[in-house]
Amino acid sequence: MEMTQPLHNCNSKSGISSEKFNNVSLMKETNESETRRASYRHSPTAFDSACSPRRSGSGDRALVTNYTSEMIVDLENTVDRLKNALVSLEEDNLSLNKKIRENKAEDRPSLTNHNVLGSTSGNNSQEMAGDHRPTSKLNTHPVTFDLVKTYPESQRHDTPSKIEETRMRGMLKMESLSLEDRCVYLEKEKQDLRRKLRKTEDYCKECVRELKRILPKYEDLKALNKTLDKCNKQQAAENRRLVNTLEAESQTGERSRDPSLAREPKEGDGDNRVCVQIERANDRFTQLTQEKGQLEDRMASGLTNELDMSWAELHRLGARGRSSLEGSTTRDVSSLASSGNKHPAERILDSVGKERKAMSSSVDHLKEENKTLRENLKQSVKRVEEAEVVAKQLRELQAILESCLLTVQQEKDLLQLEVRQLHQEYIDLSSSISLQLRERSPVATTGILAGSHEVIDGGARQQESPRQPLNSSPITREMLDGPVGGEAIDHIRKRFEEEEEQRAQRYKNIHQSE
Repeated sequence: MEMTQPLHNCNSKSGISSEKFNNVSLMKETNESETRRASYRHSPTAFDSACSPRRSGSGDRALVTNYTSEMIVDLENTVDRLKNALVSLEEDNLSLNKKIRENKAEDRPSLTNHNVLGSTSGNNSQEMAGDHRPTSKLNTHPVTFDLVKTYPESQRHDTPSKIEETRMRGMLKMESLSLEDRCVYLEKEKQDLRRKLRKTEDYCKECVRELKRILPKYEDLKALNKTLDKCNKQQAAENRRLVNTLEAESQTGERSRDPSLAREPKEGDGDNRVCVQIERANDRFTQLTQEKGQLEDRMASGLTNELDMSWAELHRLGARGRSSLEGSTTRDVSSLASSGNKHPAERILDSVGKERKAMSSSVDHLKEENKTLRENLKQSVKRVEEAEVVAKQLRELQAILESCLLTVQQEKDLLQLEVRQLHQEYIDLSSSISLQLRERSPVATTGILAGSHEVIDGGARQQESPRQPLNSSPITREMLDGPVGGEAIDHIRKRFEEEEEQRAQRYKNIHQSE
């Protein structure tokens, strides 16, 4: 009875610890299942297969970025939860180790009463508290029993005590193996959780990198979209402006058609040249419209003639059908009268004749409708073709007019530059002439003579004047040789006008040759 009681106590203690270990294993299993679900849900394969932007290839990039941000937040939450679970598991391990130590301290007095199980559980608890690798501790520190201390010499050679000792050793070995297996299982779970945490952290980092790589592309696409919208708006505005200018030019061409308002364009006037070209285009358009009306009239007359002929043929066919129907009805009536069934046969013939008349009229009506529809279809096809031809011609005219407008603008710019240069030359020449005229005036000569001084060197007298007349250009020489005053200025003006006329004539000849 004394030997069985400590065994019962030891089993009760180990039962408490086994219950704790079972609770811990259940918590570990639940956490492992949650982590497996989270890892499967947030694994790179699931992300790529479900809705990765690489494989989807289409869809809104903004939705993809939102989804990736949500996935990153979810992964961070799962990592925090796993860390909390690890902390709670470590706390549970510490509490279990404390309880095992307390049980060891309680079981030490029972070791003096031949209770060895408590010491083994205490050793195992110390090994678990000291290091998280119980296999090495159990292998390096085997369980030993000091029989000299536990049993007295009188009971050392007793057979029941030896049997009980062997039984206790077997039970201790079984319990130590079960604890070792549990510790190994917990260690494996811990390593798996750490590996999963590392994987999730790496995946979160990859997601963050991908999001950082996607965001600048999204911003660039936004900017490109804005620039494209601006370009589209500008092109629409330019198209409207061109259409307005063309309409205005067409209106001016219609006004200039009036012979009272028509006038010859001046030389070098680009706007009048454009108006003339627009008038020519409008005349061509009116000729085309007149030709179109004539063709439509011819087609209408031909179609009316064909309709009249078809109506005559239809009337002839209807007369032939009626005559044949009347002949057949008379024959049928005579045969029926001879057979003796006169009244019902007449009724049947009347009904058949009415049906034939109704059917013939409906057939004629359908034929007429079919013909009219075909004619309308042909007319519409011809009109469409003519409209396409006219539209093509108008496009060509538009392109020609646009090119003419560009050439006119370029010529206008060139003429403006030449006029400015001529004006500058005229100003320079007038200033030089005015200076020369001032120098040639008698007041200037007297000033020059008064300002001159004599230099006597070796008996020779030399008269030096501080100013000399400008004889640099041939025009100034001619002016100095010719008459002085307003006549010279008029002469220069006439020469400039002649040069301008020659230039205008040259430009006119060039444009006529083009």
